[in-house]
Amino acid sequence: MTERRLILQMLCALGAGAVVPAVASPDAARSLAAGIDAEAIHRLAAQFRAGGPAAAGLKAVQALLDDLATDPERLVRRLRESMHADYREARYVRLSGWFVSRTEGALIAALSAALR
Repeated sequence: MTERRLILQMLCALGAGAVVPAVASPDAARSLAAGIDAEAIHRLAAQFRAGGPAAAGLKAVQALLDDLATDPERLVRRLRESMHADYREARYVRLSGWFVSRTEGALIAALSAALR
């Protein structure tokens, strides 16, 4: 696994962890995302949202976050399944030179919204 991919996976895991409690408190997202360059997250999120049809993945991820916010283990499992399905079905986007699944891009966009 490349270092870039590992960093992105850790970022997405943190994003999922920060977005779920952010439903109740935006301060929780900021606290959990401490040390992450928020401006970089916002730039990546803007690229994702500008991606046209790929940005539709944000609605699907937001629905998962809303439906499963009280069951973090199930949420993480469903997000992983969605990421794997994205790659199998060639649903990926390019963000700052990285090819990421549509689900990963949507998580970054959701984290960006939670940090605002």
